[in-house]
Amino acid sequence: MTHAATRVLVLYNDDVTRLAVENDDVESIEAVRGCAIAVAQGLNNQGYVAEALPAPEDPAELVAFLRARQADMVFNLVESVRGDSRFEAAVSFILELVEQPFTGSPPSAQTIGLHKPVTRGLLIAMGISVAPGCVLATGDEPIKLAGPGPWFVKPSREDASNGIDGKSVCRTITEVRRRAKRLISTFRQPALVEAFLDGREFNVSILGDGEELRV
Repeated sequence: MTHAATRVLVLYNDDVTRLAVENDDVESIEAVRGCAIAVAQGLNNQGYVAEALPAPEDPAELVAFLRARQADMVFNLVESVRGDSRFEAAVSFILELVEQPFTGSPPSAQTIGLHKPVTRGLLIAMGISVAPGCVLATGDEPIKLAGPGPWFVKPSREDASNGIDGKSVCRTITEVRRRAKRLISTFRQPALVEAFLDGREFNVSILGDGEELRV
């Protein structure tokens, strides 16, 4: 099967140097580039004309970049802009504004999903249980956590496993404060503290929608 007329731009962020992250976090963030290259290779193997390129950080440059490429589809893997994950949705907004078809969630879903405290509030409002927790903006404010611990401390608006490692599980309030302050300093955002829920974690891919949906 060939798709010679279908040009696909695999777009990703290349801004790891803007964050003062440690080795494990660097590997996690840089994995986006490797994923983009693999996606482009897979598409080319299927007969598409695909290339993986980093997204320009300046909005005007990004618009010009997209118009110059004239891709039929953008495979959107951008997870941050200028080292800030809050702007992930901004790229999707630009793609919509220039009427560029793209893969993945719309900007509204990205905005909500990336702001974990907001997501928690929406889930609670819908009657869905979430782990008890709180948000720390500085790490010095009063902490009221239910139960004896342990607690899981992570960035409040990062993608995937950025900022998560073996030290994310804290067993004392002192450890919680220490971990939170490191994340706040490194990722320039509040830290989310939640009661640690032991057990397996599942990632489930869903393709299509409506009656065509496949898990």
